[in-house]
Amino acid sequence: PVFLLRSRTSEKKAQACVVVPEVTDLVKFARALRSITSESHAFRRFTDTYLGRVVGGAEEAALKLLLDLAGDDVASHSGVGGCRAITMGKVAWDAKQLNRSQAFQVDVDNPELGVFRAAVTHLGRAKILAGKNGGFAIPESPVPELVAANLTARRHWASSFAQLVKTKKEAKYLAVAQKGLQHMKEAIRDVDDKTVIDAFHEAWRKSMARIYGDAKHDGIDGNRRVEVERERIRNSILRAKTADSLAGWFLRFCADASREGSLSMFQQNGERLRRFLFEPRNVERLQNLLLFALVSYAKSDEPASTPAENAATQSS
Repeated sequence: PVFLLRSRTSEKKAQACVVVPEVTDLVKFARALRSITSESHAFRRFTDTYLGRVVGGAEEAALKLLLDLAGDDVASHSGVGGCRAITMGKVAWDAKQLNRSQAFQVDVDNPELGVFRAAVTHLGRAKILAGKNGGFAIPESPVPELVAANLTARRHWASSFAQLVKTKKEAKYLAVAQKGLQHMKEAIRDVDDKTVIDAFHEAWRKSMARIYGDAKHDGIDGNRRVEVERERIRNSILRAKTADSLAGWFLRFCADASREGSLSMFQQNGERLRRFLFEPRNVERLQNLLLFALVSYAKSDEPASTPAENAATQSS
């Protein structure tokens, strides 16, 4: 299969990508191909339409094909042990000629592949932009491209997520896709990641309850106050450059949100959280996780709440 590359996160010359599966079991591979191309099989991800083959980067194309072949079990049922992605780009001396610009191997054994599966399933659509010479297709969200690039490079799945929310406009754009980000959160397997995100969501839920309660008492619109506070939080996380400053901000944020008692996440996983927060090597990872938690918060994150908290989330 040939994918069209339309990167939204970086300037790249490559325009197309050929993905070559590394077949380890020819019978399983043949069955996988038959399954995804059968008209009677309603496969939810595979598509050979134009928009279905528009991706952000070669890493996204490679992982997308592997998921298409394997369905929900990448390692066992596809007969594929990985794939080789070969990108094609324009050469400097001829705008009409394409040449191979990069080739790399992609494996299937990453433990957080489910995060990419959720991202590409719920955020991986392409859309058409109108132009002078007709329409131009681009990925609707940069998130699948980012996650795929991280996983194939053996980086943390959320590495450089801060680059996607560095402006207020970009953060608002991502927040619109809360449902897709929520599916990504549910697919995370790392316990530390899940604990940090859940702690932030609990603190943010309680903070919003207080904000809406104060706004109602003052007879003003609480939505505006919440938006101002959300933007203040985003800026605070981005400005914290050291492990101590970021961990200190997060602990103050959680403390302010839980004036009537500590958060349940700290009661259940306090020692794990403290070890993670005060490990200097985790500073970039913590920053990316907190920003992801900020834009991914949704009502489905809420456990049983107090009447005041329920009123707050209904207002939001």
